[in-house]
Amino acid sequence: MWSVGDGALVKLYPEYCYRVWVPNSAEMLLLWCFAGLVLMVIYPGEWPWFAFSGMLSTILANVSHDCYRHLYRDADRCKDMDTNVTGVYWVGAVIESSLVRMISKIGRVRGILARKEFCLLGKRFDWFNGHWGNGPLKEEMKNGRERFYFSVMILLLSVLI
Repeated sequence: MWSVGDGALVKLYPEYCYRVWVPNSAEMLLLWCFAGLVLMVIYPGEWPWFAFSGMLSTILANVSHDCYRHLYRDADRCKDMDTNVTGVYWVGAVIESSLVRMISKIGRVRGILARKEFCLLGKRFDWFNGHWGNGPLKEEMKNGRERFYFSVMILLLSVLI
């Protein structure tokens, strides 16, 4: 329930928010559910597989992207961490954190939908309130774009294969 209420920060503090045009994992899953319902009416026999493939590609893209970021691209950020989690356990922690992040985003979207604040979909709260400049925002937007494009690529590959 924390993330359900967390989504209310967008409306409470609009000065600390920004809009993105690429959906996050929760918004993508919502779009796939909507697409599945629409396709169920248009093509009754095919909708579950296509919508399910879209959902799986979204989850796989998010987990894969987080593994890439934490285990390769930005691995040096973790060098100075005081932790005894290493090896396969570190990989497991990265995967778990990716799933927790997606579930948290689902909670935010759930709160937005429950409060009927549909226009707030696609808006993000800047947790740093600009204190670190635009760096965190740019990185979050870059990661979101990469996850989205990766999800689309995975879906296209699954359809083509």
